[in-house]
Amino acid sequence: MTILCFKKLISFLILSIIIINCIFAQSIFSVIHLNDKEDIKQGSVQYITWTRTDFKAEGTSISKGRESLNYNNQVIYDFVEDFNNDSLLSVTTTDFNQFGFVQSRTYYRQNVSGGLILENQIFKYDKNNVLNEILTLDKDAHIIQHTLIKNNEKRLPVELITYNADGTLVEYHERAEYFFEDNMYISKIYSSDEELLSSNYEILDFNVNYKFNNSDVYNKFGDLIKSYISDEGYILHKYKYDELYNWIEYHVYELTFSKKGKKNKKLITIYKRHFEY
Repeated sequence: MTILCFKKLISFLILSIIIINCIFAQSIFSVIHLNDKEDIKQGSVQYITWTRTDFKAEGTSISKGRESLNYNNQVIYDFVEDFNNDSLLSVTTTDFNQFGFVQSRTYYRQNVSGGLILENQIFKYDKNNVLNEILTLDKDAHIIQHTLIKNNEKRLPVELITYNADGTLVEYHERAEYFFEDNMYISKIYSSDEELLSSNYEILDFNVNYKFNNSDVYNKFGDLIKSYISDEGYILHKYKYDELYNWIEYHVYELTFSKKGKKNKKLITIYKRHFEY
């Protein structure tokens, strides 16, 4: 998981969004953010080394990783390991075309038995460089899933339909409706027989969300520092920055209030990263 994806995942949790697909499955969210740059304010970064510590009821978990970036601050190599169990979680390699768009990805990831499996993805674009098709292949280059993407006039996905290798539909498909004035879109997940499974509002562009009127609070760098989850509490985000104003430490807290007004502050996650410019 890249650092940018982690910060977006935090926003997902704030909005109580249910993500039902894994990293190798497709979603409108993953398509919208496929070609995003890493979360870097200034400078050209060659490598990022990071550590993420999650504080959970069942104990503390630590993961570590290293990313290699291209000239456009896009991640081309991502290595993640489980520090608690001294094991490799995933390795992701991404290739870009001449226009700076992702054209293929190779994933090595750990399966439930502890071994590593390999999957590849090929991303296809139309003549206007709009993503309209994704192929997922196994280690033997056999197609195991085929995703078709319907886009609107603003080059944004409005429907994703995924087929298995035998041509049957996967268990769900997704549609989206956009509300540009609020920097939001609504994602609707349907079963194969068109039953609505979930409907969630999601942020369209995280980089400019501070410009829109909402209940969240941002600092002068455009980073989220306070987000409300209910009338009884909110999520607090704290940062430390380097000399180029790129954050190098990121703390996430949950603050809740009892019926008597007592405040409870709980540390959820600490994320640290080191840059090699």
